[in-house]
Amino acid sequence: MSLASEEQARSGFLTGQETRQLFARDTRDPDGPLYFLADGEASAVRALCKAGHLVCPDEECEHRAFTTVGASRKRHHFRHVVSGSGHGLEGYFHVVGKHLLAEWARAAVPGTTTVIEAGITTVNRRADALATTPDGRRYALEVQYAALDFVSWRARDEDYRAAGIVPIWVFGHLTPHLVAGRGNSTEPGEVRISTLHKQILEAGRGPILFLDPNRRELAQLLTHWDAVAIRTAESDMPLPHLTHNGILGVSALEDCALTPEGLATPWAARLEAGRENLRREAIVRQERARKAREREAAAAATLAAADARARAQADAAAANRRAARLDREQRTQAALVARVRHAVAQARARVRNTKDPALAAPGPVLGGIPAWSWRLPLYVAAFHGRTGSDVAAPNVLKHARQLLYGLEGRADGPVSEWLFELRSIGLIDFADYDGRIVGTMRVLGDVDEPPPVDVAQPRSAMEVLPDGSRFLALDRGRGAIFEIDRRTGAATGSRCDLTVLTADRPSPPEGTVAAAAWSALRRRERRNRAPAWVTERLVTDARVAGDPDWHVAIWEQHVAGRAGATCDFNAMLRSMAELGCGRSVFAEEALLGFLAHLRRHGALRFSSEHSRPQAMKVLAVPGQGAAPRQPPASRSLAAWVQATAG
Repeated sequence: MSLASEEQARSGFLTGQETRQLFARDTRDPDGPLYFLADGEASAVRALCKAGHLVCPDEECEHRAFTTVGASRKRHHFRHVVSGSGHGLEGYFHVVGKHLLAEWARAAVPGTTTVIEAGITTVNRRADALATTPDGRRYALEVQYAALDFVSWRARDEDYRAAGIVPIWVFGHLTPHLVAGRGNSTEPGEVRISTLHKQILEAGRGPILFLDPNRRELAQLLTHWDAVAIRTAESDMPLPHLTHNGILGVSALEDCALTPEGLATPWAARLEAGRENLRREAIVRQERARKAREREAAAAATLAAADARARAQADAAAANRRAARLDREQRTQAALVARVRHAVAQARARVRNTKDPALAAPGPVLGGIPAWSWRLPLYVAAFHGRTGSDVAAPNVLKHARQLLYGLEGRADGPVSEWLFELRSIGLIDFADYDGRIVGTMRVLGDVDEPPPVDVAQPRSAMEVLPDGSRFLALDRGRGAIFEIDRRTGAATGSRCDLTVLTADRPSPPEGTVAAAAWSALRRRERRNRAPAWVTERLVTDARVAGDPDWHVAIWEQHVAGRAGATCDFNAMLRSMAELGCGRSVFAEEALLGFLAHLRRHGALRFSSEHSRPQAMKVLAVPGQGAAPRQPPASRSLAAWVQATAG
């Protein structure tokens, strides 16, 4: 059948339904097939109706007498002589349908016997028609025009199967079973898949068949995936909606076959051929996938081999580099040993007391060079014979790097520690901050000429006072405060003598070294009054600007000396804003971290159920300190600086 013919058949089956009565029972052959009235034969058979030979096929009809009706523009058909025969259109089509199916079964398998309204006593069921083939197979032919739910259908279907009978379900071509497809469907013959039909298909009890008795046609419901299977061989097969709709495959009743499984339409063969194509395509895809996996595995093996070769080459290159580096290190070590031996020989000629603890004390070995071997030439180069002079700290480290060239900066730490040892025994003095030497170093004595006893004692006369971005050094020996270059560590020209700071000027001018010293010393005094753990820097402080000592300020304003009182989070946050820390989320995060730090040290107690602590209570903490100490007005700034620094 061509595509156009199939479309016309589907459209005609769905929309061109003939509802007139075209079949009659011939009383002269009550067991024979029903009489079908062809179009245009109304006049010819009207006499048979009047004679009572052609009557209504429904045996339960109250007035079975028929007559014929025909006109040039109307389809000729039968009509009851007396209206109100007691059955509706569905009842008529149900009776005609089971007779047509019985007639079809007898023609499909010669020798088949059929019984209309056959009772099956073993399961207490009555089939519309029971067909029995010569080989003993039995089929229950059920024509269903009335509404039916899945539970009732399954019960009847399982009863037939339990009795050894193959059920053949054929649904009527009228509502509620056959309904046009919903949605924006444009395919002719597309119908809606009802809930009952969907459940039957899901149970594996298909196909779904519809019968139009007047057209003598059967239509098979094809789902979306059925149509996909058929399209593998017939590319013009239309596709219905994926889930809601199906499409009709229309066949003449006489073209259908009776198989051991039931009724098979010509579409069943086409569908099976399509499914076989899908299976073959699936096999082809699986084979392609297998070959692709094999190619990928081969490529992976090739890549792994290439990686192994690359790793081997890299390992060989690394071994060569290690050998070359070892050779360089050995040559560098030999040159270092020769250079240090030469420097030691020259230093021995200049220094008499080579056994002085400043030189001979145990110390770190640098590049295989004992401590006394690198200390002696370095001491001679930087300090020997320079008592009373100032030596720049960078110059000492420069001498060390020149002497110990090849150690790549590993000597800086041990050399700095040695310089601190020299300061501790009174040979040199310098200022330091955070373990780093700043400013110049003053030579106080020599190993060949020991200094006086009072000078040789540890002096700690120089101290670094950090003030934001500036470094200030308090030198009590010189009686001055001077500024230090933070990058080089050398003293700049900016300085302030302690003797010129008097009580007449308690607040030095802004921007001067004296003002910076005043601020730095007061900040240090405030730090010293707070517990050491209050001044610790926390991870949450990383993004907070402003006063670096805001920890101490918050401690003094809201916690110190307030045992038993309650703290307010918002008040603390406002204090941080006044200290230049802002009121951003970073400031709030830093404050939360500091409060948690105080709680860990037992200074505060609060609940952490809320994002912001509530009802923070100050606990008694030993060593909180008193209120900040201010310099008295009658006392000179110099005296206050000296007392504070001391």
